[in-house]
Amino acid sequence: MASAIRFNPPLSPTLHRVAANTPVWMGTTTKVVVRYHKPFWRNQGLAGAALSAIGPLGEVHDLSGRAGNPAALFGFTASPASCPESQRTLRERAVDQLVRLFGRQAADPIAVVILDWSTEAYTSPPRVAELHDCSLFGHPLYSRAQLDGRLHWASTETSTVSAGHVEGALAAQRVAQVILAAL
Repeated sequence: MASAIRFNPPLSPTLHRVAANTPVWMGTTTKVVVRYHKPFWRNQGLAGAALSAIGPLGEVHDLSGRAGNPAALFGFTASPASCPESQRTLRERAVDQLVRLFGRQAADPIAVVILDWSTEAYTSPPRVAELHDCSLFGHPLYSRAQLDGRLHWASTETSTVSAGHVEGALAAQRVAQVILAAL
């Protein structure tokens, strides 16, 4: 993250410009995780998955363990304004939406955890909403070790395969292979 990390020696101007302007795939997204005592939706024959044009969660997924423990649903929404009132409102609206989708049992979660990625200094730069040039994903500079081999880039945005998706993050494991080979 070019804006949050001070490099010594500094990155080359070209690499700094590429890093500072590469969009963060989910940088303007908020993840909402809602935990329950048990995955009640599974007993109803439901997958715990949904797409919604009404929201607030645009998509919902089952995050439960294979045996149902922990039991959780999660979804993504656009980042709200960063204030406690808006997070409380999002919490209530997300649970209300899960009740509409999965029934009354969804009204009684153990916990609701909200993470607004746009406020995370090491994952989203201050101007994350302005970054749109996805052609910088997988930029060739990211595949080369920098700072005399001490800096390797590994994230979904730096991957040349499926950049922006979990497959891209997994492809970034190439960095571990490079580092291990160098040892």
